[in-house]
Formats: sequence, structure tokens, C-alpha cells
Amino acid sequence: MSDFGKIIELRILIYRFDDESVPSPGTGSNEVCRNSQPFFQSAPIPIFSIGTLIAPAQTPLYTRLAAEGRLLANESSYTTTPWHTNIVPKQMSRESLIAGVRQLSRDVYCPEAFAERA
Repeated sequence: MSDFGKIIELRILIYRFDDESVPSPGTGSNEVCRNSQPFFQSAPIPIFSIGTLIAPAQTPLYTRLAAEGRLLANESSYTTTPWHTNIVPKQMSRESLIAGVRQLSRDVYCPEAFAERA
């Protein structure tokens, strides 16, 4: 609680797009992220934590993705940045996913958008 008696709410959103159908190669995550922005702007939550899904070592998710050949070699199973992932997405490139999440973060945290939610 702040000094003014207000509670500041924080939400965490982790992107995982395995079930998303990608309309055209190389543009899927950007479209999916763009379609997510109205949700962010309509929520009365000023602070979001946006990131990509990580498969932590020694978890069922890690085991399943390893069996599917969908883990990136030499990538940490610990998050280092909001757009770090050790997972190979099913229906888009990793680069597309990361670009979309970065753009969504820029859009959500631009001063005008942040002020609108605050």
C-alpha cells in the first residue's frame, strides 16, 4: 500500500503461442500481440509484466519439449530478459515471437498508454 492509501495492482502475462494459428509466415506474433493490446488498455491495471514462456529444467514442460525437440541448445532455463525463451514456438519463428512481445511492451509502456491506464 502506498503512502496515499492506494493499492497498486501488478499483473503478469506470459506469452506462449503454441495454440495460435498464424495467418502468414513471419507476422503471426506481431498480429497476436497487436490483438492483445486492447485487453491491456481496457484493464484498470497500470503495471503489467510481459514476457515469454520459459521451460524450467526438471519440470514436466521441459521434459515434454525436450522430447519434441523444441528446446534451444545453449539457452538458459532461467529468464534473463522479458523476451528470453528457451522454447522453439510451434507455429512461428522465435524471432517473430520475440519481435511481437517487444513491440507489445513498447506499446503498453509508451507514456500515453501507461497514463490512460493509471
